[in-house]
Amino acid sequence: MIELDIEKLRKLVELMQNAQLTELTIRTNEGRITIKRELMMVAQQPQQTQTEQAEPKYITIKSSWVGTFHRSHIAGGEPLVKVGDVVEEGQVVGIVESLKVPNEVRSPSKGVVTQIFVDDGQVVEYGQVLMVLEPVAESK
Repeated sequence: MIELDIEKLRKLVELMQNAQLTELTIRTNEGRITIKRELMMVAQQPQQTQTEQAEPKYITIKSSWVGTFHRSHIAGGEPLVKVGDVVEEGQVVGIVESLKVPNEVRSPSKGVVTQIFVDDGQVVEYGQVLMVLEPVAESK
């Protein structure tokens, strides 16, 4: 059995708190001791109206491939979209070239391009955010 005085125990608990650990296990030739603590997180959410809950604040466009991002169809050409442009659902907003195969990146919905995070010719990862849209309400 591991002998542990109260001062060593306090230091271990302090270490756990400082490192934001929820569990710590110490193994020696004498045995093993595990210390666990429970985190209580209380988040208060502001009240939202039904329209605020229904409409997202922004929409991210992510890469579905690993490859090189291109902002236009041809090298040095005019970018497919710029910040401030309104894009339609399904509109091509970029190209990711993977294994010499160009893959179109399409807008998931109608919106205004508010940010573009990648440059032309930049290598991108799967799931990397390429740009952000602010949703545009459909007029009826």
